[in-house]
Amino acid sequence: MGEILALDTTYSVSVKLIQGILAAADQIALPATSLLRAIGLPVTAINNADNRLAHSQFVALWREISRRAQAPAVGLRLAELTTLETFNVTGYAMSHSPTLGTALRRLIRYGRLLYEGMSFGLIVGPETTALSYGVVNAALPLPVASIEWSLANIVLWAARSMGCSLPLTKVTWQQPAPADCSVYRQFFQSELRFEDDLNSLVFPTTWLDQPLVNADPGLCDLLDRYADSLLLALPKSETFLTQLQHLMAQELRGREPKLDAIAAQLGYSPRTLQRKLQQANTSFQQLLDDIRKELALQYLKDTSLTTSEIAFLLGFSENSAFNRAFRRWTTLTPGEYRKQSDIFARSSLTQR
Repeated sequence: MGEILALDTTYSVSVKLIQGILAAADQIALPATSLLRAIGLPVTAINNADNRLAHSQFVALWREISRRAQAPAVGLRLAELTTLETFNVTGYAMSHSPTLGTALRRLIRYGRLLYEGMSFGLIVGPETTALSYGVVNAALPLPVASIEWSLANIVLWAARSMGCSLPLTKVTWQQPAPADCSVYRQFFQSELRFEDDLNSLVFPTTWLDQPLVNADPGLCDLLDRYADSLLLALPKSETFLTQLQHLMAQELRGREPKLDAIAAQLGYSPRTLQRKLQQANTSFQQLLDDIRKELALQYLKDTSLTTSEIAFLLGFSENSAFNRAFRRWTTLTPGEYRKQSDIFARSSLTQR
């Protein structure tokens, strides 16, 4: 089918963001040239800060950083070394906002300029507010280190912008708990909850009105107009099939998506959905199979996930069903594929 692979280019990443990540990595002895070579990119690929790279290259970079760093929570360390310039107009518009709340709403509005696949949300309650972070399409899994980096950068930006630390009450993660949570506790100074529905920072709602030290409404208006013009220049990223893939992938955890339920979410009758899929030369079951295969290949690169956990994430009722499906896709078991990939990675590293 190939549609999921097309998401690589549909959800692009700002080269400016990549430059900032590489500059931070360089400070922990991970040279940009070597990292780029490892993921198949020439140095010239990041020469123009106005260009954009594919989602797959963004993911490959974070995986290579994690593999080479061999350190827990490397994303937190790189966040401490990342400068505001990395976030370009989005970061400046946030920093010159009058309050924390208006700044976070600008992040939600302009986050696509940094990475089209990212999605921030603000869940405001009477006592606490949660700033959530995830991907716009569940078929775009992100390495743990990149999620660490994103949430940590918000915490560090808030401290600089308010002149005091944001009093977090809780930080939630979709990922399983690491063997050692001490680095997370030390950095976030709050309750940690893993295997949650969201990646989020939770803090008292009253802090949304906290003023920022560099507030400049006039400059903010100029930055808003510029950022809005850049948003208009971005390509439209959602098609019928990518919307459908997103919903199906979201429904996967621990269960198999049902056509009737997905059709209702899209506002179609089951018969209309089937007809649209037929027009796209695919079927609901074929699309589900392709999504599971693509996600399985990506999840298996994350060695922190067991095959049983991956089977659950893909909606298989038991591990044996996942094994049978994976053998049908690749002629290998998940364990054999993971071992083969590891041998290939070590061989490629030796040849460099």
